[in-house]
Amino acid sequence: MVKGESWRVHFPGRLLFGTAFTARSVTIFAVARGIGAPARALVASSTRVAIALPILLIAIVLDSYSLRYKRMCPLTARRQTPKMVYNAHGSGRAALVWGLDAGLVFTTYRMSSISWALLLLGVLGVAPWWTGLAYALGFVATLWIGCTFGGHLTGDGTALAIALSERRSVPRVACLGVLAISVVAFGRAYWK
Repeated sequence: MVKGESWRVHFPGRLLFGTAFTARSVTIFAVARGIGAPARALVASSTRVAIALPILLIAIVLDSYSLRYKRMCPLTARRQTPKMVYNAHGSGRAALVWGLDAGLVFTTYRMSSISWALLLLGVLGVAPWWTGLAYALGFVATLWIGCTFGGHLTGDGTALAIALSERRSVPRVACLGVLAISVVAFGRAYWK
C-alpha cells in the first residue's frame, strides 16, 4: 500500500486473497480429517490424544530451533508463490493464486511448525473439522490488520514492515506459546 493511497484500492485483492486462503485451508484440513477417518474408527480417543502429545512436543522442539537460529520452520517448503503470476496476470489473479497456494499449508514458507502439527492432529482425528477455518482466520485476520492499520500506526506500510522484520521472534514466541498451551490441554485431556 502506498502512503496516502486509500485502503479501498486494495480491498478487492485482500478479499480475494482471504477468500481463496480460507477456502483452501478449510479444504486441506477437511481432507486431513477425512484421511484420518480410519484412525478415529480403529484407535481409541485416549490413544489418539496420547499420540498427539509427542507431535506437539516435536513441534515445540522445531519451533525452539527456529527461534534460536532465526530460521523458518525446518519442515517447510522453501518456496513462494511465483511473482511472475503478478507480472503476467495482474494483482487480482495474483491475490487469488497466492491465497490458494498459501492456504494449502505445506506449499510455501512457514514460520512455525504449528501448521504441520495441526494437519497431523486432523489426520489423528483430534482436531475438529473446522480447524481450517480457525487457521485461516488467524492468518488472514492478522494480515488484514497489519495491511489496514500498519500505515496509520507508523506513517506508512514500509515502516511497519521494517518494524516487524526486526522483531521476527515475536510471532515465533507466540506460536511456541500456542503449542505449549496445546500440550497442557492435551495432557489434561489424557490424564483426566
